[in-house]
Amino acid sequence: MIRLCLFVVLLPGCVSFRGHVPDEPEIVVDYLAVVRSIVRGAPYADPVASEAIHADDPAVYALVKVVNVAGPLRLQWSWYNPEKKLVKRSNAVEVNSRKKFLEYFVAWDMLPRSLFAGVKGKWVVAVAADRKFLGRTEFDIP
Repeated sequence: MIRLCLFVVLLPGCVSFRGHVPDEPEIVVDYLAVVRSIVRGAPYADPVASEAIHADDPAVYALVKVVNVAGPLRLQWSWYNPEKKLVKRSNAVEVNSRKKFLEYFVAWDMLPRSLFAGVKGKWVVAVAADRKFLGRTEFDIP
């Protein structure tokens, strides 16, 4: 009986498994925020919080900060109304065409008021990089 107990106690230490440690993701989103305006030259390196959107705002902006970018990529924003219907898809924006390592970059897209005026409820904006889902956020228009 003592041998059996020793065998059971020692067994987990004798077994090894082959594991795979995943690489760091190629594209990492630091933040995705919905804001009422963009201020050129603002410190967008720091986290930006989403703002309350109002029906009379001239536009809505989806601001994304991506970190540790090693190669070029194409970003695209898709805007969905409260009925989950696509309202706008941005043209693809090429980032890092020189193929340099970027510690971070900040980019944005705009939804003009003409596309959300009079449509109250929970909206969604999704961002894709090279046609692969990168992130999404929701915002309300009261």
